[in-house]
Amino acid sequence: MIDVLRPETGWRQIWATISYGWESLDFYRKWGAADSDPIETKGPYLDTLNPQTKYSSALLNLFRFLIQSPDYVARLQRHYHMFREPVDGEHYMSGTEWLLAAVRW
Repeated sequence: MIDVLRPETGWRQIWATISYGWESLDFYRKWGAADSDPIETKGPYLDTLNPQTKYSSALLNLFRFLIQSPDYVARLQRHYHMFREPVDGEHYMSGTEWLLAAVRW
């Protein structure tokens, strides 16, 4: 989940809450509830359970533009893994790390 904040509001007001699923559709089929649609979970979308504003749709479109950059997507994934590692107590390997570990094994 990505909360869009602005310094002009003291980093306190959420302007948009964007969810972004970068995994495969098969991943979301296995992960989601029986009545959920994996197509709705994959990619960016406005999270209806969290704060939104009248600017949320425009901010979602800006985010869609940003994720056209593979470097930006990789950065988001790195930050996600940096957060999850201490929470889960596991090391999340990138695709390159996994490949190197498999070759060494």
